[in-house]
Amino acid sequence: MDRNDLSIQDWITHAKQEAMDFTLYLEKLSKEIELKERVIENLLKVINSQEEEIAELKKEDYLDKKRRAWHY
Repeated sequence: MDRNDLSIQDWITHAKQEAMDFTLYLEKLSKEIELKERVIENLLKVINSQEEEIAELKKEDYLDKKRRAWHY
């Protein structure tokens, strides 16, 4: 910022380059966030599926216990 060897146009060019770099950094971060959101979404699907399966197994176990009680 203390340079005196650049013209106003040079400063504008540098500012544009910095703005383009900033845009690329934001795009990279955006893609990383999207990837992590997809991973989280898939993990939540797996968790929900496992919870449903556990609930079904508990029902089956409950029914098995009832059946055993009915048959003495």
